[in-house]
Amino acid sequence: RSLGDIRVLAFEPSRTSCDLLRVNVKNNELTDIVEPRQIGLGDGSAASAELLFDAREPGCSGLDASIVHGEIVETVQLSTLDAQVAQNVPASVIALKLDVEGSEIAVLKGATATLAAAEEVVLLVEDFVDVSIVSYLERTGWSFREKVTPYNSFWTLQKDEPARATARDEAEGKSAAPTTGEG
Repeated sequence: RSLGDIRVLAFEPSRTSCDLLRVNVKNNELTDIVEPRQIGLGDGSAASAELLFDAREPGCSGLDASIVHGEIVETVQLSTLDAQVAQNVPASVIALKLDVEGSEIAVLKGATATLAAAEEVVLLVEDFVDVSIVSYLERTGWSFREKVTPYNSFWTLQKDEPARATARDEAEGKSAAPTTGEG
């Protein structure tokens, strides 16, 4: 079986949920493609957070106590998508699925270099949690593509070649050549 040059990084902050993810990846023989990581994603402003988990309604679990609930509280480690993919080769196409119960904007803020370095980004986001998500996406260059369900929508972010090259250089710590404005 060959799926080509595909790499999946799957982030799950809950220990029990990440353990289940690892078992599913192994049972489905996807260990060569999928790398589960037990960490939550955000904007880099915190190194850890309290995850509220509701075993009866896992979709109501999350980091934002103002919109989620749960009887199980677990301290989880946080990082940014940029920090997590820094050691990987930049992808030309990124498919990003966010199911982060109100932390969507923070996750996207922590992914700016990764997303800017890609030629194309496709985003599936649960946008019913907070209407400000749609506003943020529109302000930051995303284009709405399709509403599949009342709570999920698809967006794309595409860059032209000079913008991608500059973003890639910045993500890799290279400075752009100075321009003098002279021909």
